[in-house]
Amino acid sequence: LLFLFISGGGVGKTSIVTQLIENYFVPQYDPSIENIFKTTMIVDDQDYLLDIVDTAGQPEYSSLTDPWYSLGNAFLVIFAINDLNSFNQVPTFIEKIKESQKDHNAPIVIVGNKSDCFSRVSIEEINNMINEHRVGFIHTSAMAKQNINKLFQIVVKLMRDNNKTEIIKKKKDDAIF
Repeated sequence: LLFLFISGGGVGKTSIVTQLIENYFVPQYDPSIENIFKTTMIVDDQDYLLDIVDTAGQPEYSSLTDPWYSLGNAFLVIFAINDLNSFNQVPTFIEKIKESQKDHNAPIVIVGNKSDCFSRVSIEEINNMINEHRVGFIHTSAMAKQNINKLFQIVVKLMRDNNKTEIIKKKKDDAIF
């Protein structure tokens, strides 16, 4: 299962993944160009191998990030709740995902990270965005390890359920003459 982490820089993508895999919070910001992590997770008594691509947050590296959009099984679009600019970038990322995933219905979840900080984004703004784009949402804090495991479990379930739907659609399509 290929998870794609997408956002601008400095919102905590790497910290979320590090917290999940290593149970550790990295306090200093070190911009990453691209990292690929592998881990396993048990969801509903079933093992899942997760490939997590932590994409570059800086625009100058978009040529490295763009090819991943067509390969992802699930997309986590991260913003920092204490950074309105990062929130305002979310629709651009969602549109890019939808454009690259025309024939697929990969789950997209918006992640409001840094929930341990004062929020500069209102609940109303978040609700408007998730309703407009028909995506999921969860608050997380990599520092406090809030909802990190829950985030990944939810996305694995969405991917699993989405995959079942795709299989059913293919079977129905095969039966049409």
